[in-house]
Amino acid sequence: MLWLELTRPGFAMKLTPPGWQLEVDYNGCLLAAVALYLALTVAGARTLFTCSGCGMAYVRARAAKTGQANFCPQCGRPEALRQADHRRRQKAAEARRLHAAGWNVRRIVQALNIRNTARSDASATVRRWIGRRR
Repeated sequence: MLWLELTRPGFAMKLTPPGWQLEVDYNGCLLAAVALYLALTVAGARTLFTCSGCGMAYVRARAAKTGQANFCPQCGRPEALRQADHRRRQKAAEARRLHAAGWNVRRIVQALNIRNTARSDASATVRRWIGRRR
């Protein structure tokens, strides 16, 4: 990997909606681009991915699904579960806010795009969040 040391491709974080994006900076040097792609080929990867947890670049064995978060080996499943729990808490808080504003359960389910799960239907989930039982 001497090529990488000699050519020094860099990485830059760029703020683009909806979040940060990792960009590779070749410093105008074609050899830097070749060196990076050579290193990726040796590693058996097509491209670098950015971890949705820590934001660091890493190589994945399989391509990430478009539109879904992906996590490096250091962050892994614990970070994925932490983020999922955070999203669930946000939806529950929004459901309570909408219920307080007079919305019915069916309308809240539709507005928050809540889906049925293996454990319960969407309406039961919203009723549990707002503290109202049938």
